[in-house]
Amino acid sequence: MQQKINLREERDFGQKINAVFTFLQQNFKPLFKSLLFIVGPVALVAIACMSFFVTQIFSNINGAGPMRTDNFTSLGFVGYVVGFLLLMLAFLLVHLVVYTYMKEYLTDKYKPIETGQIIRVIAKKIVYIILSMIGLSIVLFLAMFFLSMIPFIGPFIFFCGFIYISVPLSLGVIIMLMEEATPVHVFNRMLYLTSGKWWSTFGILAVIGIIQGVTNYMFFLPVYFVTLANALHVGIVDSLSSGLVVVYSAVAIIGVSMLFSLPAVAIGFQYFNLVERKEGIGLLEEIEQIGESQPMTDNEEDF
Repeated sequence: MQQKINLREERDFGQKINAVFTFLQQNFKPLFKSLLFIVGPVALVAIACMSFFVTQIFSNINGAGPMRTDNFTSLGFVGYVVGFLLLMLAFLLVHLVVYTYMKEYLTDKYKPIETGQIIRVIAKKIVYIILSMIGLSIVLFLAMFFLSMIPFIGPFIFFCGFIYISVPLSLGVIIMLMEEATPVHVFNRMLYLTSGKWWSTFGILAVIGIIQGVTNYMFFLPVYFVTLANALHVGIVDSLSSGLVVVYSAVAIIGVSMLFSLPAVAIGFQYFNLVERKEGIGLLEEIEQIGESQPMTDNEEDF
């Protein structure tokens, strides 16, 4: 049996990267099954909404119909916008699935985690988390917007503030889920956890982001090929271009959605690492377990 990973543990940069891939390897089947069942349908509906608009664009490129400038006010564009919003929901669901899985994993590392468990937890939390994150994002954006109005240095402050706050903000969803925190507490908590550890948090996000980006590119290669072949009017590809783009885009978007589990798991390990460094919860739990495993017994000679 493989040794289970202790989530509540201090780790250096290399150990966190290694832990991400070890965790995904050990939990590949149950975790990706949950991702496929929960995220997959949302991603497919998003693709279906966007496909009509894509078909319109390719029809115009192929000369199948007059080049229209009102496509962006058409039903196809509405479908594209709805599809885009559903894709954003799919990416959020990836993080919620991963964090819920890690939360259940903390409860019992040796108990199988079922998709139904994850669905029940997400169903209770998702509306609150979406509204809280939207509200928090609006408040932060407005604050930075007003700072950007400062003469001369305003745009610089906006840019630097956006970069700075985006790193602790990446911990927002997992803090809400793990600690059942209010938006105000989440804001204070994410700043507290990343204080003194901003660069390490940024670093792990950057490295995992590069790995994810390269892999994403591999998924979209067929889409790029069909698009180029269509532009050059290459034989059978030209006649099937719109259908091929929809099919390949569906595969690519589902694959990319699954790959968002990489930064989600990385954020999860960074969260536990920061909590352990600041508060030592895992160490305290281990001490309690040692005490429970060695119960006091009455000495018969005392009577």
